[in-house]
Amino acid sequence: MKHDTVLITGASSGLGRSLALTLARPGRRLFLGGRNSQRLTDTARQCISRGAAADIRLCDVTDRLAMEEWIHTTGPLDMVLACAGITGGTRRAPDPDDAPYEPDAQIRRMITTNVEGVLNTLLPACRSCGASQGRRTACAGDSAPFHLSQELYPIPEHPHIVHPRRQ
Repeated sequence: MKHDTVLITGASSGLGRSLALTLARPGRRLFLGGRNSQRLTDTARQCISRGAAADIRLCDVTDRLAMEEWIHTTGPLDMVLACAGITGGTRRAPDPDDAPYEPDAQIRRMITTNVEGVLNTLLPACRSCGASQGRRTACAGDSAPFHLSQELYPIPEHPHIVHPRRQ
């Protein structure tokens, strides 16, 4: 499977940035999304210095309509890596015998970004990846990887997929 066009969310830091830099090479076009303009631009510059073409988009994966619009403008994609995500700052319990915790509002932000954000990335990619022309495309996210062909299928026994957390 060729990976000439790759879309990566969360490319301004962490895993998304690392994967963008790792995948950057001549002949590859990277579509990089993130929320921090300066760090996203820096990632793109480093990818370009490695020979890749890089397009950046300031975006928040929780904005479903913005994600659909961006993904539909990229053209067919060979691989989608949904790496945008947030964690909490687990708080210490007031009593030493109690477990650390996250406030309810932070848990909701994490679910919105880490689960809905993956769906906001992968679902439009599934519809626009050229599956109707028989293209085989790999998609991966923090929540669940997918294998595409004519329609959305569960992962086959030997998938052509890069899962950020299983490399």
